[in-house]
Amino acid sequence: MDEQGNPLLLNPTDTYIDPEDHFDFTVDFEDVNFGRIYPRDNSVRARATIETIGLDRIALRRERTRDFIRLLDAYIHIRHAPDETTRKQKIEAFENMLLANNEHAAFARAFARKKSLDRDFGVRIPEGAETSR
Repeated sequence: MDEQGNPLLLNPTDTYIDPEDHFDFTVDFEDVNFGRIYPRDNSVRARATIETIGLDRIALRRERTRDFIRLLDAYIHIRHAPDETTRKQKIEAFENMLLANNEHAAFARAFARKKSLDRDFGVRIPEGAETSR
């Protein structure tokens, strides 16, 4: 609890809290810190949650690496789709990976933003607890 008696840890099931307001990820594969989660804007709640729950442990970083490979593959298929119909199908599949009910959705969203998929290809990046398009 903080000084005002509010919970310090972020509850991932709380639909009123957008985890992306508190967490960010290193999504540049060439960065030595690839896959790390860190507090956005020095969020005290994010730091406490990361440290208490161990959100930056090696096992989760490995899972994010596996997700990265899946996301990168989807990204390549969007960029190099042979036609507009195929591109739309690939974008729809990619958008499904960004929904909150998917494991590591916040990491996937960080990747999509880093690659400017919303701007370049019209990928809709959901916010908060969105679980459907």
